[in-house]
Formats: sequence, C-alpha cells, structure tokens
Amino acid sequence: MPVSHLTVAPLPMPKELEAPAVAVDPNAIAPFQDELPVPPAMHLDERRGHPVCEVVLSNKLVQVHRALGRATPVWSYDIWDNKAKRWLAEDCYLGPTLVVRRGQRVTVVYENGLCWYLPVTAVQVELTGLPQPGAADPLAANAPGRANARVIPGTDQLYAWAVTHLHGGRSGAMYDGWTENAMLPPRTETETDAKGRKHEVEMPGKTQASVYENEQRATMLWYHDHGMGVTRFNVMAGLAGAYLIRDPREEKALARRGIHLPAAPCDVPLVIQDRNLDAADDGRLNGRLLHKSTSATAEFFGPYTLVNGVIWPKMSVQRRRYRLRLLNGSNARTYCLKLVTDDGAGKATEVPLDQLVRQIGGDGGLLAQPVTLPKGTPVPVPADGKPIPTTDGLILGSAERADLYVDFGKLGDDVKSVILVNTAFAPFHQFTVQHPDPNPDPTQVETDPTTGKPVPAVAAGRAVPGMRLPYPWVMRFDLGARPDSDPATDLISPPAGQDLKLVADPGPTSHQDLPGAPDPHGHRLVALVENPPGMLMMYELAETTVGQAGQFTPLAEGGLITVQDVDDQGKAVFKTYAPGAHGQFTPVGSGGPIAIQDVDEQGKP
Repeated sequence: MPVSHLTVAPLPMPKELEAPAVAVDPNAIAPFQDELPVPPAMHLDERRGHPVCEVVLSNKLVQVHRALGRATPVWSYDIWDNKAKRWLAEDCYLGPTLVVRRGQRVTVVYENGLCWYLPVTAVQVELTGLPQPGAADPLAANAPGRANARVIPGTDQLYAWAVTHLHGGRSGAMYDGWTENAMLPPRTETETDAKGRKHEVEMPGKTQASVYENEQRATMLWYHDHGMGVTRFNVMAGLAGAYLIRDPREEKALARRGIHLPAAPCDVPLVIQDRNLDAADDGRLNGRLLHKSTSATAEFFGPYTLVNGVIWPKMSVQRRRYRLRLLNGSNARTYCLKLVTDDGAGKATEVPLDQLVRQIGGDGGLLAQPVTLPKGTPVPVPADGKPIPTTDGLILGSAERADLYVDFGKLGDDVKSVILVNTAFAPFHQFTVQHPDPNPDPTQVETDPTTGKPVPAVAAGRAVPGMRLPYPWVMRFDLGARPDSDPATDLISPPAGQDLKLVADPGPTSHQDLPGAPDPHGHRLVALVENPPGMLMMYELAETTVGQAGQFTPLAEGGLITVQDVDDQGKAVFKTYAPGAHGQFTPVGSGGPIAIQDVDEQGKP
C-alpha cells in the first residue's frame, strides 16, 4: 500500500491514572512523615529450571510524600501477579525487586506498555555565575518549580523510547540493553494511502527479551532504563529497580563457620535518589517530578532525597542486627552518609559509625572481612610531611552499592531514633560539611554575615544551601524493643579470626588470573575531573612528585592526586599523580591523536 503520510501517536492516558490537581505549600514537605516502603520481591530463586518473568513498563500514580497524596505520575516497572489478580508494585515508584540464585539462568521479558508522554517536567536554567557568599542558591538548582527556566524543547512530547540494562550484571552483549536497542511503546500509526484513505496500524517492537546467566557472586545489582539520550529522564520518571543474586553455597559456607547474616525481614534494600518537584507560578507544588539542570551541563542535583521512592521516610526497627543494601540511584549526586541523633530542639549529635556499622560487601559481593568506615583521620604525605585532608562516613557515587551490617542493639535505651544524613557538597569533592576546605574559594562557601569569614566546621546534619545541600536528611530509623534473641552473628565485636572468607571462587580474582595476562603488568590511572565551566574531562595520570608538577599541565594549579598504594612487599606507600604526558583523552585543541594499545589473536600487544 503506498503511503503518502505517516504519523505516530502514543496511546492516551487511562482516566484512572490522570494526575489530580494539587497545590501544596513547599513547607508541608516535612521530613519523616511517611513509612519506608519496601518494594515487593519476585522470587525467581524459588523456581526450578529456566524461569521466565515478564516485567511491564507501565504508568502509575504514586505518593512520594503524604502532603502530596497519590498525585505524582511516573513511569515504572511492574509484574502482574496472576494469583492475586493485581499488579505487584502498583503503588511503588520503583519496580519490584527481582531475586535470583547464582548460576540460575532466567529470562526477563520487558514489555513497553507506557502511555502518553514523559511524566517529568524537564527544564534548564541559565548559568549566571558561581555561587556568591551568603546566597541560598544562585543557580536555582535546589529550588522547586521552574521559575526563570525554560522547558527543554521536545521533552513535553517525548514518548517512551526505552531499553532496560542490568547494571553490574555479567550479561551477553545481545542481552545487555544497549542504548540504541529501544523498545517502543504500544502505539498506532496512521497511514494515508494515495487515495486519501486513512488506516490505523498497531506497530510491533515493544518487547525486549534478556537472558541473564547470573554467573557471578551474590550481590545486589539494579535494572534501569538505558535509552540513548533520554536515560536521565526515564530513570527519573521511575524506571529502576533492585536485583538480588543469592548464593546458597555461600550462605552454607558461612553457616559452617558460625556466621549468620541478617535475613528477611531484616535484609532491606535502600535505593537513594535525589529528586525535585515542579510548582505553579505561585510556588505551590503540583506533585509532578522536575528535572532541572543548567544549559552548560547535564548534571542534576535535587533538593529532596527519596529512599525507595519516598521523600525522607522513617523506618521502624528493633534493637537488633540488620543488613541494609544501599544503592545510590541518583543521576549525579555523590553522598557522604553519617548517623546523628536529634534532641528535638534541632541539635544533632553524631553517632560514630564504627559503634554499630560494618561494611560487609560492595558492588561485587561480600568482602573478605567486615570493615569499619573511614573516620576522617588525616593521612600524612611523606613527600612534604603535610597531611592530606580526608573525610569520613560512607561515600557512595552514582550507581555504587554498599552492603552494610548495622546493629541497632548497640545504641543505648536513651536513644529513640537515629537519622541518616548526607554531608557531601555537590558536585562532590574531598571536602564536606564537617571537613571544609582549609583554603576555601570565598565565592563558593557560606560566610558569616557578621565577620565575613567562612562558616567553621559544624556537626553532621547541617544544611549548606550554597553548596547544593539544602537538606541533609536521608531517612530516620525509629528504635523499638530489644528482641529476646537475634539469630544474626555479632560482627561488631566478633571473636578473633572470624571473617567472611569463602570457598575459592571459580572466577578470576586478579589480573594475573586472567588467561594470557602479562606478568608483571602495568596499570593506567584515569581521573574523571570537572573543570571550572562544568565539563567532565578524562585525564590519564602519570606518577610525579610535588617538585616535578611543573613539567605537567594540571587542570588547575596544584591539581595533583595522592593515593595510597602498596609496594612489592605489601607495605603502604604514597604516590602522587598529575595529568601525564599523554594529556587529556579528548584534547581541547585541534589535532591531539589518541593512541590505543590492543592485542592480536594470540593475545600479544
């Protein structure tokens, strides 16, 4: 049939999912009003053979804060529960948690069932200058609403061009969710033939079938949208969810050593994301999510912190041991997390993390032994004897995960609740609320209006709006009773020699274990650095000393990086790096060839 005209229109929004009109005072978005939701789990690990799971990308109306009610439209993942005849996570901003066994082959069929256009308002504000002393936020990036901003052209008519990626999974290339392999939403195309007759045609291409072998160590991964050019919008719209790999062999090996980690319901995923909310011209919130960035960079920093899809929630816990699996699901924000108590009068008192927290795992599975989190002890540099300013707390970059063991029973009965707070500025650097720059740029710090001097170091839990930390809160843990017994093993003060070392993992654990790996082999260090205009640049680093820095071209004067390494005898040494002779991977000027070392079919360089 000859076609003279072709139009594409997404399916209309069902009436029951149209967002109601709301107008909420921003002051009503108070912390710790909502209970922490835990996304429901789909236990594929309980199935035999090669299970198939259908995950549908669907429209939802959710409640991100009780003051707004169920008024926030999102795109999200969901699974139809055929027994209960309902959607598994219809009230959740995040998708269901998929649980599998190590080595279990599963097929996940993603179906794009999304209607209408992007449920996020996407705007840009102009970069008028760096933050000024005492200014709340001159970039207006922390403020709700779209004042002095313009809608990014096309985003208000962006329908769901999506593809799903299993982040951290060892996936075959064809199942990895490449950004171009989009699945389209259910849509009709109107064809007009040569005689002017119109025909409505429903188009194919709305599914993606991914086979996951799960041949990797037990850990928490996450699945999220990966669409080319629109990932930041689609993930903010809600297309993300947790993915847990369990390993019965690992659990039995630990049990034989007398180690029992906290299990459900004390094994809880916590997905942390920063978000913003749209508002009317009068400043009242309408419940819609807002993506606000500057025209100079695509980085996004939002004022509100969501955990499992709710703004600043609270979680009731017993005074016992918990396993908290944290994921930083934010677009760009890095967190430095700490615990504080609040006396009710606004005074925050820090709770030392080593008193009740151990990190037991990361992105790739359990660590060899529980470790305490950094305490901020200055590290001396042998080259000049000056200490390197360091920070403390749990630092999580975008998409990074941390497996934490937390014993709330270590807190005294006088402590009724503890608050998880963020102390990191945005964009993140080595300085935080408690560890400010000793030689600050006066245009980028808060100053005392009386003395004009930088605000001194303060306790965790303090807001610093000018550094894009308008609210420090993440969530609150409300402490209940002590149980008569706790089956989980004490890892805060364990018996000597107790660790998490497991049976030998069949996979390679170091470079030397890889087939054909050169021995000895070298390393290349690469730094991802944000330059003053806001552009992220990749620099290859070369070892140097402070005295040799002049022969390099650092991004800024004194732009050196000192890292702690080990020598051949396993002793700690310090090495200083600067942008090396190869310069930037993408030079600013013309020319600038890039040399790549590859290997031939025999594995030779």
